Amino acid sequence: MKRLAFGAAVAASALLATASPSAAAKPAVQACLGRDISGFATNYGSGFADFVVSMTTFGAPGVAEGLHAHMSGHLPDSVVPNSCNG
Repeated sequence: MKRLAFGAAVAASALLATASPSAAAKPAVQACLGRDISGFATNYGSGFADFVVSMTTFGAPGVAEGLHAHMSGHLPDSVVPNSCNG
């Protein structure tokens, strides 16, 4: 009997967890990162590669952190043209 009650409790909690609404952040602008990186690489040529290398070797936060900051809109357009700020 205890197993049946436990199974019913687990099933009920799973149902309630999936049926309840959840909060979400504002969605990112679609394809903003690809558009921005393509434009940056086109405009700066080999300077873009130098920028990426500098992010990986000189103690900067790193490429992943830079991409995340760009996509979340934390980089102002004065630093890098950023269509993710939309």
